[in-house]
Amino acid sequence: QWLMKNMDPLNDNVVALLQTSNDTFTREIWKDAEVVGLSAPDPNDATQSLKANIKKGMFRTVGQLYKEQLTKLMGTLKNT
Repeated sequence: QWLMKNMDPLNDNVVALLQTSNDTFTREIWKDAEVVGLSAPDPNDATQSLKANIKKGMFRTVGQLYKEQLTKLMGTLKNT
């Protein structure tokens, strides 16, 4: 249900603004955000299957970012 409610796209300009924020905490949270289609795929990335479902050039939604972060966290926890 949470994912269905948070399908609003994140604008590239908003992400760039958050990455260059004057607030250190905000900048830290958004430092790893990527724009879909601009980076080369990493074969060792645990979220590759999620990224494959997102068409190149589409906006990433809040729900998609949440899902990717959760997958990365679960991968990290599994490896420790």
